[in-house]
This record gives sequence, structure tokens and C-alpha cells, in this order.
Amino acid sequence: MTNNSCNTNITVTNSQILLPSQCAFSAYLSATQASVTGDGTAYSIIADTELFDISSNYNHTTGIFIAPVTGRYKFSGQVAYLAATDNTGATGSQIGLHYGTSDIYGNSFPGRRVLNTFYGPNNLIMYKIDGIVPLTAADQVYVFFIGYNGLKVDSVYGHATDVYTCFSGNLIG
Repeated sequence: MTNNSCNTNITVTNSQILLPSQCAFSAYLSATQASVTGDGTAYSIIADTELFDISSNYNHTTGIFIAPVTGRYKFSGQVAYLAATDNTGATGSQIGLHYGTSDIYGNSFPGRRVLNTFYGPNNLIMYKIDGIVPLTAADQVYVFFIGYNGLKVDSVYGHATDVYTCFSGNLIG
């Protein structure tokens, strides 16, 4: 079907409507990344297993989404944080979303050193971030995670079949 008044082509395939500039992706981390933060290192999440990637704008080897067109995009990220249990890991931690030249910071919790007192060892701490951001074509977006005030012994949890750490996004207008 073609809408000539807007000069926009709309494709209908397998009962799915695709707009010409539509892009959407969802990916997750398939294995735990050990000892990647805790000392203030900002670790870029690389969700290496794609559930889908319409228009192929997400790179599952780098964890970076590249905007195909200028517009507004909605992104969601989640990190399952597995901190060291021996009190050498982070005392605080935070999730973030980098877009273009800016960052959005999400929820921030005490690190494992503090939370062990309340929950005991070996619990996952879930962090979530969502944002609607303006992008220019070719802008890059990725999720990052920081654990700070400890040693670099904290991990980001991934699983081969279950989704714990993930990144998704889509063009909304």
C-alpha cells in the first residue's frame, strides 16, 4: 500500500506493518561478564543475542545501536548486577543510557557491601532504565553500568536462555 500524499511506502508482510524508516531491536546478554566493574569503570553492556533487529541497526558484537534516521526513539535497558560477596566490590552502583553526546542516569543502589547486610550474599540486583531521546541520524546509543568505591570484581549477569540483562529500542517518531 502506498500513501502518495505523504510520499511514504507502507509494506505489509506476514500480517506485520512495516514503515520505511521503522527500526526496532531487542537483545540480551547470554553469559555472565565477570569482574567488569566495581572500581568506577563504566562497563558498556553488550547484549550479544538478538531476539529481533528490524533494519539491522543494533550491533550485537559492540552493544551499540546506530540511529538510521533523525527522530525520537524509545530505549529500555536492564542490568542484572552480581557483586562480589567478599566486601571488596562496589559500595554503590548505577545504570545509564548513553545517546549522542549525552547520558541519562537511572536508578542507583548501594553496592553488594551494603546490601549483603540486608539480603545476604549471591543475590542479583536488577537495574532498569527507560528513556525517550531525540537522535540525529548516525547517533550511537548504548547502555552502561558503573560500580564504584571498590575493586574491579563485580559482574554483569547473563544467561543462555533466560533474559536478565537486556537492551531494546525503537523509533517512535
